[in-house]
Amino acid sequence: MAKNGGRRGTRSSARNRNRAELALSQETIAARAYEIYLARGAGGGRDLDDWLEAERELQSTGEGGLPEHGRLVDGAAALPA
Repeated sequence: MAKNGGRRGTRSSARNRNRAELALSQETIAARAYEIYLARGAGGGRDLDDWLEAERELQSTGEGGLPEHGRLVDGAAALPA
């Protein structure tokens, strides 16, 4: 019989759930990276920089949402009017 009273994997499961909740979706990051790309004049060659900047911004919000200057609408980036 297990020493943990049959609760095997409880900590691991909770940890995995927390990671999933904190993880940003690729769609959200891509939408923000596209906003950044457009904001700098749609010049090519900086896609990785745009992606990494988007990740940093979204992680800094703590919720995976966009910072105050933008928002997501049906999974697509939308700039405020």
